[in-house]
Amino acid sequence: MRRGKLTNINFFLIIAVAIFTLLSFISDQWIIRKEDDLRQANIKYNNILTKIQSYNSSSHSLLMLGIRANILIDSYLPKRNLWIKSLILAESDKKHGKLFTERKLNYKWDLKYYLIQDLVSMFIYNKSLWDELYNIKGWLDPTITKDMKKSEKIHKKLDDMFNLNEIFKENIDEFFFKNEKLYDDALMDIDDARSKALNSFKLKNWVDINRYTILCAESLFNDINYLEDYVDYFDKLVLDNEETLNGIFIKRKEIMLLKSSLILISIFTQILALLFLLFLFRNMLKNR
Repeated sequence: MRRGKLTNINFFLIIAVAIFTLLSFISDQWIIRKEDDLRQANIKYNNILTKIQSYNSSSHSLLMLGIRANILIDSYLPKRNLWIKSLILAESDKKHGKLFTERKLNYKWDLKYYLIQDLVSMFIYNKSLWDELYNIKGWLDPTITKDMKKSEKIHKKLDDMFNLNEIFKENIDEFFFKNEKLYDDALMDIDDARSKALNSFKLKNWVDINRYTILCAESLFNDINYLEDYVDYFDKLVLDNEETLNGIFIKRKEIMLLKSSLILISIFTQILALLFLLFLFRNMLKNR
């Protein structure tokens, strides 16, 4: 059986088949590498996107917490001195005081009740805000918590917010009576204990209670301002990560474009390799 002669043309066709086959192989290997790069870029993209969503959620939660706190402040401020002024007037002016006592209902007792209730509401509401803040902190990434503690822009820790336990001691010089325990029964959610306290307090006690409530409101107002620092902190994190996300998005686009080009090159070189291989078989058959 005669074999086809290895002419110059056949030699050229063999070289062409080998070159285009090699180019197709290189393109396929490059595509595999780009798929790995694209996979890594997608992982980074999704991780950054998750962080942004988490930071946005934290910022929104803290913002809503501040709005809730503002509602309490806005509802309290217009009446912050209303009850105590009315009580002082009723106690100091006997004629005016009769308007509160010579009726079926004892309005003077109501004034005292409102003074106590404002203070109780302040503690209850602050406890609710503290609980919500505690839940928000529980979802924070530990690395973010550490970074927040080191941040110079944040002047108060989240752990210290909405905590009224030290308000009385920190402002003790502003009270007539220095013993905070005097008001424990009044703050208890027990009608008998509270009624007993209301009946035993003197006017100076009520002035102290009103002052106590105002100090709690001031503390709450300050904590709202501190919350804004944390909202700004998370908003900055969102902006920084959005820039990173945009860079990864552009890189993904470049990888996908290069991958598509390599696929076309691989297909094109495979076609050329097959075409030259057919020419080689044709020439070898003609030369038999």
